[in-house]
Amino acid sequence: MSSFEARQTSLFKLSHRLLLSTLFYDRTSQGVDHFTQKEKSVRAAMACNLCASIDLEDWMGKGLTTNKVELSPRAGRGRLHFDRSKRRALGVRERVLATADNLFFNEGIHETGINKLIDQAGVAKASFYSTFASKDDLVEACLESRHKASLVRLRKIESQTASLETKIGDVFDLLVEAASKSTFRGCIFVVAAIEQHGRNLPAFRWVRIHKLAVRDTFVRMLISAGVNSAREIAEQLSIIYDGSLVTAAVRPRSGAIQRARFMAISLIRSRSSAP
Repeated sequence: MSSFEARQTSLFKLSHRLLLSTLFYDRTSQGVDHFTQKEKSVRAAMACNLCASIDLEDWMGKGLTTNKVELSPRAGRGRLHFDRSKRRALGVRERVLATADNLFFNEGIHETGINKLIDQAGVAKASFYSTFASKDDLVEACLESRHKASLVRLRKIESQTASLETKIGDVFDLLVEAASKSTFRGCIFVVAAIEQHGRNLPAFRWVRIHKLAVRDTFVRMLISAGVNSAREIAEQLSIIYDGSLVTAAVRPRSGAIQRARFMAISLIRSRSSAP
């Protein structure tokens, strides 16, 4: 058994004994021989959610030797009051990913600390670290999830029986939709790579994977439509695609993506009509 597993086992056993003592503690010395209904409900919730809902280290550090059990502030805000329907629908990994996706891409990777993630996801610290060994692992999982979701949308457009111009226009329409959101800061992969600028970090790897996947989508569309020099045109389309995202982030009212859409379709028409 690893030291981490041994520590988790020890924490669980100790917390179980402490829980039993608080559940059945006789406070006759204070003239109270029973718990109130509210206290019973709280203790029942603690028993049901001990591992998944309460940070054991915080809980044990809040004075359990006293007559009243104090829940940690994080437990009060994010654990026992977590939406029960969401808890049933999502596991620890899904809750953490959904929370990280929102915080990383709206507030920034560096601005988002592990404690904030754990708090807003409503998971125990031990559960978090048993799912993601580090913040970099979580960044990797978030970017992979975003990449796969983007590919699904691109594949849907690619599989259509529409004309090449319509398909290319639909790809840029996806960017128009993304840029219309108040949280838009540009291509999420580029933004992440700027924050994690090390070549050995997840963001740099995923920005390359994603950009090549977009380019290859253009290549397949062009080849399927019988366009010559498909790879060269795909590179040009990729540059238009990426440039529009940068401009839209820096100059939101520039109409950059709409202009890029027109440029891309014009490029296709010029190449399609070339001898």
